[in-house]
Amino acid sequence: RDAISSAQEIEITTSEEVYTLARSGDTWTLREKAGFPARQESVAELLNALQVLAPVARSTAIPERHASIGVTDPDQGGFGAAIRIGAQEDVYIFGRKDAAQYGRLRGADQAWRLNEVLPPLYNPLRWISLGDDTLPRPQDDVTAISIRGGGRTAAILRDDENWITDQGEAVSDATIDAAIFTSRMLELEDVRREGLTRAFYSIYFDYANDRMQAIELLQDNDAVWARFRFEGFGEEMQLYAGREFRIDELSALDLAPEL
Repeated sequence: RDAISSAQEIEITTSEEVYTLARSGDTWTLREKAGFPARQESVAELLNALQVLAPVARSTAIPERHASIGVTDPDQGGFGAAIRIGAQEDVYIFGRKDAAQYGRLRGADQAWRLNEVLPPLYNPLRWISLGDDTLPRPQDDVTAISIRGGGRTAAILRDDENWITDQGEAVSDATIDAAIFTSRMLELEDVRREGLTRAFYSIYFDYANDRMQAIELLQDNDAVWARFRFEGFGEEMQLYAGREFRIDELSALDLAPEL
């Protein structure tokens, strides 16, 4: 229990991936997701469950039956979730059947039914929030828009009631409204560290008081990722820095209007 309360990291291995909850001072972060801050209450729930976890009944000691209670080793193609706490050598493999939690020590055949049910372990994104509670979206009125990509560069300005490019071309309100709405309501699906991939499209939103938001779109295989740049905003935007966020394809289309 002392090892759990003082742990500096918790490594979780599933059949899909390996991820690490890492402590930085009083804050837990998700290392493989660009060190993004974890939901502290979710990590506390896991730590509390691990501290009181104990066997209450023997389960199977036959390896061929481990799969039936979910405790096959993910390092060997199994579907259990393995947890390593800090620098401890012991790794425990956990699985669920119905409403019961099971576990065994890696390398041991004996499995046990446990007294506590652990939080879900299979999706690393459950440990973080990419919503506007941590990543606020500017909601201010847009005064001008600039685009770069799709074979052209253009500035789009408000002329009384109309949007006009710097070449005098009218742009429909529906096109501009879709881009602005998407910028405000953008749902971020994943996060990674900023890489060297060049943007295929960039859109810049100007706001009052010399503030600006730039959204750069990147193509990576079948996924679209976005980088964000802010000028004139406060520390509330700092979590965007040095990171890229996956967005859905429809949002990317709305952010890249055809003029």
